[in-house]
Amino acid sequence: MNTSMESSFKSFAPKFGGSVDLPRNEEERKKTCEWIYAKVKDIYLPRAMNLIELKPETVKDIILFPDYYAYPFLTILYLIKKHNMSLSDKEMESVFSKRKRILGNKSFDKQLLNTYLSE
Repeated sequence: MNTSMESSFKSFAPKFGGSVDLPRNEEERKKTCEWIYAKVKDIYLPRAMNLIELKPETVKDIILFPDYYAYPFLTILYLIKKHNMSLSDKEMESVFSKRKRILGNKSFDKQLLNTYLSE
């Protein structure tokens, strides 16, 4: 995941392209460092820790930000099986949405989901 991926939802940087302005003086440097620290601590570190620890909360994050994950569908599939979870109708709709880039081959992934969840 990197800040340049943030095309519409700007959680890290307020500017297009995910950049933070370089500080021009000591006061701006302190504000910039605090800004970056807060974003890493409050957004990115919890997201990374949820994935590392394979927490169920990761499924919602993948649905919201599928481009941040290399294998979003397989990660969702693994997590729902590991935690014996079920997805709501709205979550299922999001997973299979054309706007979201969660699936690779839609028919193959849907069959895989059905097979995997019926085991």
